[in-house]
Amino acid sequence: MQIKVTYNKTTGEITLEKDTKLIEVEVNSNATEDTDQSLSFEIAVDTTAYEVANMVSPEESFEEIE
Repeated sequence: MQIKVTYNKTTGEITLEKDTKLIEVEVNSNATEDTDQSLSFEIAVDTTAYEVANMVSPEESFEEIE
């Protein structure tokens, strides 16, 4: 999965684009810090739909790789 982050220097807006519709992403606005020296932010990723779509059925098993 790829997430493209765009920061508009004029408005201070951060936007996200993703390459899949299954996974929801959003900027956690409470954790965004924009100063003269740096820009930091958090991205929340909801992988629930992806996990459900790729669940292994109970009759399938995993072999542990050593």
